Amino acid sequence: MTADSIYSCSKDRSIIKWDREKKTKQFLSLGKAEHDHRSDILSISLHTNENVLATAGDDCQIKLWDTRTCKIIDTLRGHKHTVNGIKFGVNSNNLCSVSSDLTFKQWDFAQRGLI
Repeated sequence: MTADSIYSCSKDRSIIKWDREKKTKQFLSLGKAEHDHRSDILSISLHTNENVLATAGDDCQIKLWDTRTCKIIDTLRGHKHTVNGIKFGVNSNNLCSVSSDLTFKQWDFAQRGLI
């Protein structure tokens, strides 16, 4: 993966990888598969190595995506309400999330668990 890729998400549950050099787009998710988000996607974060993308939203879940294969890696569950924001730590396996359930959670995404 290069810095020539940009990722976007939307309330229609789609996740798009945009290739700036080729001026093309590829859908990681259309929001219709069984493993996709079941409601609005509100936040997105790309890991520093650019191989893992995290998305979160109204379904109280955080999805981890492999940007090389465009497939889901895992789903993190732990919030009781909408996940409003997520952010990977710089050069670390930490992923932080904030939710409408008034909690802040710190995850080790490599271990797929809460810290």
